[in-house]
Amino acid sequence: SRWSEDDWARVLFSDETHFYLGHHGREYVNRPVGAALDPKYTRKDNEQLKGKVTLWGCICAKGLGYAELYDESLTAHRYQSILALNLQSSAEAFWPGRDRGQWWFQQDGASPHTAGTSQVWFHNHGIDVIDWPAWSPDLNPIEELWNDLKVRVYSRHAHSMEELERYVTEEWAATDLGFISHICRSMPHRLQLVIENHGHKIPY
Repeated sequence: SRWSEDDWARVLFSDETHFYLGHHGREYVNRPVGAALDPKYTRKDNEQLKGKVTLWGCICAKGLGYAELYDESLTAHRYQSILALNLQSSAEAFWPGRDRGQWWFQQDGASPHTAGTSQVWFHNHGIDVIDWPAWSPDLNPIEELWNDLKVRVYSRHAHSMEELERYVTEEWAATDLGFISHICRSMPHRLQLVIENHGHKIPY
């Protein structure tokens, strides 16, 4: 909570999110009062969904880091492979050479992230991982990017997995960098809201 915007600007925020073929965003249903669970007004989450691809990405106040699409389960070994290809190269792009200085990496508490082998990987590569509270998506600015990215991707109505993966890649690259800078630099405000709300959820 004592960090400034400039301190938070040297954090690489990361996460994974899923994209589903056949999903085209939120659907709203008019239904009678008390009929929320009536089967004719509901649909299972996986109905009409024909495939899934996952995106790992990272961002900081300077912009978009490298990202990677994958379609298999995320194991600790797979996670370390993603980091090896994308994390350090992102840091080098944002803070090249002598400008590197201190930077930090943020991740949530998913088991591949916190596995012993992953902790060894971070140690061996000299990467400082900041402590992150559990169940705190409202604190991670990349969640706002996921919301924005999914609206853009699903509005293009992919008809195949190849199209879905291409749209995810294209829309990731087309993200407004001013938006990225804003959400990353919002961290002091987010933390202050959490403090004022006694640790409870905040409207992010």
